[in-house]
Amino acid sequence: MTASTDLREALALNEYDESYKGRLFQISQEQFRTLGKRSKWILPVYVAFNWITIFAIVRVYFYLNNLWVYPLFLFLIAGRQGAFLNLAHEMVHRTWEASERLTDFVGKWFCCSAIGMDYKGYHAVHVQHHLYTNQEMDPPSDREKYKVVDLKKLQFWLLFLKDLSGLTALQVFLAYFNKNKEKAQSDFQPRSLKNSPLAKLFSLAVPNLFIFLVIFRGSLWHYAVLWLFPACSIHMFLMRVRGLGEHGLGLQLGVPDLMTKKGQGLLYTRSTLWYKNGIFGLLEKLSIASVGVNYHHEHHLFPSVPFHNLPKLHRLVRDTVVQYNPRVYADSYFKSAFFPPKV
Repeated sequence: MTASTDLREALALNEYDESYKGRLFQISQEQFRTLGKRSKWILPVYVAFNWITIFAIVRVYFYLNNLWVYPLFLFLIAGRQGAFLNLAHEMVHRTWEASERLTDFVGKWFCCSAIGMDYKGYHAVHVQHHLYTNQEMDPPSDREKYKVVDLKKLQFWLLFLKDLSGLTALQVFLAYFNKNKEKAQSDFQPRSLKNSPLAKLFSLAVPNLFIFLVIFRGSLWHYAVLWLFPACSIHMFLMRVRGLGEHGLGLQLGVPDLMTKKGQGLLYTRSTLWYKNGIFGLLEKLSIASVGVNYHHEHHLFPSVPFHNLPKLHRLVRDTVVQYNPRVYADSYFKSAFFPPKV
């Protein structure tokens, strides 16, 4: 049995133990403390910057007032909508040095609600995603994005058509108000006004009313074509590309027992080093890979490490990671989705 095989088995058997994995990757306790150090200001600055960037993108589009640049601005806006999800992801992992109440408040009102997401529901399913990465009990909202990886199958292309047509967004929106889904995610939480459909609708309406009145200056047309349409179409398309890039590797390689064998999913999460892909990589950074989400393998290895420390973590673990699976590292989300590695 090779050293890389030993390491793979050791990681799989101890997939939730960060201190054990730290020893496997020869990360000292001092290094681990540094990597896990949270910041009081980095995450809120990123949240504010994302709002300001959206405002600036819309102002530039108003100034240009040219339909020829509309497709580019669709992707720019969708990328900022994806950034809201990535920022909420950091809130869920408690990587901000703030109280849980403040973290959840910002995650809900300044990130998730703006793009029609339920922060509490996302929190619940994301914990499950880390427990059952790439496995049968991975939440449907995650597994659905990478469940079909074969480009020869019609279903692969129909799923992208479903995203671009808005049907995926409609499905997500209806699930947002699904009482049975809510009960499944929070069996020990009594129903209350806070969980009522009216309260959920209110949480969506307030941030979007601000976006409509302040960012789009009350223009219903521009709000529809520059916010609602990319949120319901391009954003969903990009999230599927991201899901395939981050979690499609094992199925693309035909790994046996990926869905059932403990720890296999952890070994086949994929990181995307977008900066190796020139201008196209920069476009992926803007549209998909914001807030350090491209270091996805490192994140699944050490979920407590804040996004701003993931590049440091990457430099510490990459040589060891390459020993047990060099295909973990790719240079493009789109290449990973549409040009899968050969078995």
